[in-house]
Amino acid sequence: MDENSLKVLLRTRILEAVRSVKPPGKWKIVVVDKHSLKLISSVLKLYDLLEEDVSIVETITKSRQPFTDREAVYFLSPTKESVSRFIDDFTKKGPGWNKGAMYAGAHLFFTTGMV
Repeated sequence: MDENSLKVLLRTRILEAVRSVKPPGKWKIVVVDKHSLKLISSVLKLYDLLEEDVSIVETITKSRQPFTDREAVYFLSPTKESVSRFIDDFTKKGPGWNKGAMYAGAHLFFTTGMV
């Protein structure tokens, strides 16, 4: 399999994952870690994600605003740091948080084997 075939396959898999999430409110958020952002950026443009009803792409290591009315699609490396931050997104308490959750729901996809 050549490099272009791999890129097409990766692009297809990422878009299928995003399309598989169909929240009631239509819009969703994509949350990535550093490694997953590089991986996704190598085969997709931001516009491609926005075409899939993604309202924003956020990095899990940065401070983020809670969107308790939207579901999130996470693309993360299976590392202790990324998993810990994912757990934090659904256990924190504070004003505007929905029962301790950053988002209305989560759909987690690991980028395994690429680290």
